[in-house]
Amino acid sequence: MQFKIGDIVQFVDEEGKGTVVEIIDKTHVKIEDENGFSYPVDARGLMPVSTVNSVEENFEKEEDTVAQRIEKTPKEKAFLVPLKRKKNQFSAISLILAFAPVDEDILNTDLDVFLINDSNYDLFFQCSANIENHYQKIFSGQLEANTQIHLTTIRRDVLPRISDFLFHGLIVLESFQKPFPPIDKIIKLKHQKFQKPNAFKPSEYFDEVTIEYTIFHSDFFTETAKITSSEIEKQIAVKNENAVKKQSARRRDNDLVEVDLHIHEIIDNTIGLSNSEILTIQLNHFQKELEHALATNVNRIVFIHGKGKGVLKNAVLEKLRKEYPHLQYQDASFKEYGFGATMVFLR
Repeated sequence: MQFKIGDIVQFVDEEGKGTVVEIIDKTHVKIEDENGFSYPVDARGLMPVSTVNSVEENFEKEEDTVAQRIEKTPKEKAFLVPLKRKKNQFSAISLILAFAPVDEDILNTDLDVFLINDSNYDLFFQCSANIENHYQKIFSGQLEANTQIHLTTIRRDVLPRISDFLFHGLIVLESFQKPFPPIDKIIKLKHQKFQKPNAFKPSEYFDEVTIEYTIFHSDFFTETAKITSSEIEKQIAVKNENAVKKQSARRRDNDLVEVDLHIHEIIDNTIGLSNSEILTIQLNHFQKELEHALATNVNRIVFIHGKGKGVLKNAVLEKLRKEYPHLQYQDASFKEYGFGATMVFLR
């Protein structure tokens, strides 16, 4: 069915309705819902509630409102456009949520919301807005590599009601040994930023200034590609040597056990994990190994946490103080471990 601007429609497969405010192409229209959001949808998933031609008095009531909505709809805005710059041959991934002012009055104008997929991989995603503690889907679909998409236009008076955006995404790899982990991110809005002109910065992706939030960024593949073949061979040799050492030294005897808490000794892949999630995995491993040592009559256990900024070490010591106050502990041998290990006495 061909819709016209001003038609009131509802979704076929889900609850909700809205008003058609723009005809994008033959199969897509933009609707404004009851919460003031406007976003593109597939017209084939809509059915009419009332049309501008069906009831004359309905048209008269809606005429002024529709005109106002059209004025606030960005004119000639591309639904789906390629990025201005392309990635190099390496496969770094950047997903960005961008807020662009509709016109030059940046502190009072409405805001266009874009999702930017700055990578060489396609993306399946869903983005929802938290409006007064209730998440409402604003867009879901597939976004091609190196492409940006216009998700919605937020009226300025609606913006303060939105506390955050919820993003779910899945990177599509054509060939892989392990799947790329799903991306789940809550982007909390800092409303005061939208009231400061200098918070809107020049963008790599737009001609106008924007406020941008990073959903996900990884240079893992890029950094891997920069490593020469000889360096890779050296790293493999070192890792194999460490693995042999770890197997022979992990349980020297019943007197002493060593446990390495470095994250790459616990899991193979950390892509997509936040720092807090990594720390949680390390602490869970620490507690599991400590409980096992207690149950198997080990006398001493050394936890290798590294020096770094001391975050992991302090978290381990805090857990010992709170949950194992009966155990004694101290820095492990400086000669063997430097400042990067803690010894716990179990007997």
